[in-house]
Amino acid sequence: MGKVSPSAVLRAQLGALACAMLAGCAGGAAHLKADRLSHPVSLSRSYFASDGSVVGPDRQETVNDFSFVVRRWSLLWTLLPLSSRQVDLSDRLEHEIRAAGGDAIVNLTFRVSEDPLAWFTLLLPLLPSRVPVEVEGRIVRTKGAG
Repeated sequence: MGKVSPSAVLRAQLGALACAMLAGCAGGAAHLKADRLSHPVSLSRSYFASDGSVVGPDRQETVNDFSFVVRRWSLLWTLLPLSSRQVDLSDRLEHEIRAAGGDAIVNLTFRVSEDPLAWFTLLLPLLPSRVPVEVEGRIVRTKGAG
């Protein structure tokens, strides 16, 4: 077996580090939840009423549409989290429903977008990076309900 020069080892280590840096900036993860709501929330156009019946679009009136952004922060290409991986949307969604006087949220969607500063954090890992998640939905009220 041949002898490996120290410069070859250094080049291999630098190459491995560069690959790890490029792979490590691939994104982030967040666990979104909303399990403490007192109102129904649906990803579809319909929702279940408290009596178990399905309230379809024909039995709803739109009260308000909403949109907000939550962000998860980290350093070193998401290796060092600066905010919790768990993102509880319960309080914010409950506030949106109550402020609008609605009965439920329908068409709840989540959209993860690229951070415009991502290229800077690729090169300078000590800059905080973020994963923005846009949350959108429609607050509705059952037609004819008090």
